[in-house]
Amino acid sequence: EVDIVITNGGSPANYQAIAAGKPAIGIPLNMDQMLSMEAIESAGLGRTIRADSLTADRLKIVLSSVLQDLTLAKRVA
Repeated sequence: EVDIVITNGGSPANYQAIAAGKPAIGIPLNMDQMLSMEAIESAGLGRTIRADSLTADRLKIVLSSVLQDLTLAKRVA
């Protein structure tokens, strides 16, 4: 079982994360994916890392943040 779903930010993977009750971390490459992740973030169901700003350190920070965010965990459950 997973704790977080990491996606390209597209709606199919986001829907699967929501259905599984897991937060999504999206790394969008195009506008469609960015808009899908915008909705996920607005609903408090995940976080976005823009592909052009992705680094290992940034991913670690966001992963840690999502894992520790109890409010987010309650929203997706």
